Amino acid sequence: MPNVTFAIEDDLLRQAKMAAVQMNTSLNSIVRTLLAGFVTSVGEPNKQTGNYRRLLDFSLGRIPYRKLMAEMHIESDEQLFLMMCAADLPMPTLSSDEMAKMALPLDMLTDAAKSL
Repeated sequence: MPNVTFAIEDDLLRQAKMAAVQMNTSLNSIVRTLLAGFVTSVGEPNKQTGNYRRLLDFSLGRIPYRKLMAEMHIESDEQLFLMMCAADLPMPTLSSDEMAKMALPLDMLTDAAKSL
């Protein structure tokens, strides 16, 4: 079995190691299991439907939320959630840039409220 090297954030690695200890398993075993699940859920690329590919791209953070909703004519968060569950894909986490963009208007409101 070959060894693989990859980069991972220190905090994520620490959390993953703690989770592995709590589950009485190894980080290696968790990574193998998650990769096997990923490969199984993705299937053969040439057999994927367009909708599945879009959902996968959203799950991997390649398509923004609003663009996905518009492209797939999804009308509610609940509908998106059900589609992601049916495709066995996790919801993505926002990038730090997206979080900062969302926080800026809130910071501005807080500053405005303090000046009143």
